[in-house]
Amino acid sequence: MSYSLGTIPAGQQAIMDVYFSIEPGASTGQHPVVPFNAIDVIDIYGNWRPMVAFAGYVNVDLLGDVNLDGVVIVADIVLLVSYLLGYVDLNPRQLANADANQDDNVNVGDVVAIVGIILQATPPTGLEDLPVASLYPEEEGSAIDLKLQTFVPVGGIQVELNYDPEKVQVSEPRLPSQFSGFQLSYRNEEGKLIALIYSLSGDSMPSGDFTFLKLPYSGDPQALRIERAYVSDPYARMMPLKIGSGGPLARYGFALKKLAPNPFINDLQIEFTLPDACPVSLRVYDATGRLIRTILDRRLKAGLHRYSWNGRDFLGKKVSQGVYFIQLTTPHGDILKKVVALNKNPKGR
Repeated sequence: MSYSLGTIPAGQQAIMDVYFSIEPGASTGQHPVVPFNAIDVIDIYGNWRPMVAFAGYVNVDLLGDVNLDGVVIVADIVLLVSYLLGYVDLNPRQLANADANQDDNVNVGDVVAIVGIILQATPPTGLEDLPVASLYPEEEGSAIDLKLQTFVPVGGIQVELNYDPEKVQVSEPRLPSQFSGFQLSYRNEEGKLIALIYSLSGDSMPSGDFTFLKLPYSGDPQALRIERAYVSDPYARMMPLKIGSGGPLARYGFALKKLAPNPFINDLQIEFTLPDACPVSLRVYDATGRLIRTILDRRLKAGLHRYSWNGRDFLGKKVSQGVYFIQLTTPHGDILKKVVALNKNPKGR
């Protein structure tokens, strides 16, 4: 009910806002809203007349139905990718549907989620919290490799780079050959490159330290910077992400040069370089992300450093055969490398 001693001018206009709450189990589609007993008081003496009322609808949309056609199909992925690359805009209703992983953000994680909806994939229960992943650039000849270090598989990546086109020219980005089955969608205009990497078949990239995108370039790579990035696991959960600071050459001199032999039986030799004096930690994790050993945790000077790991844990016990990760952490970024420990088992024993 709404009233006032003032008058509402003739014409067509809104006279009140009506809000609805929708339960999670509500069926999708159009739900009719039928007003009744509508009257119109026409003067201050209380004279009234019945009003003609027309039915309306409340729409309950499908999560992932970005184009609002009532189904979730590959067309919704195409529209969402076009939005993330900046080619089209989405209205508030479309944006709400696009947030398919329900984390209040719209990014590559929602592309992964919509692929899961289309494939009717059911995420497993009891998933652990995601460990921090690291993304950083590394020069490799005439290309810049964008690299990722992660303890868990990857379902999708979104990265945005800004650069000065008068100082550096970035050519067509490409995927490494091992990821040729993934989709690469990108936009490279006016000193801004946005790239999305995802799989329409629900495939994932393995955990570890790997290059996910190669950027051929000419000019000064110092003029290129990673502005933001998003990484999703195969179940559309967003990983906490640490992005290497500065342009690629800001990392010059920071490298994990050697892990040998790999696989190893007794001792693993580790070599790394630092561009300046800084705090350094060198840690070993097992395949589940559990800390096994801290080899180093102190400040070191610039230059080449050599350490070794004898394949033992905090208690001095020999670790079991399997995959382990060596993580080098400094203010310049993190580097994560995979190694394989083997058990010594001479013939005849």
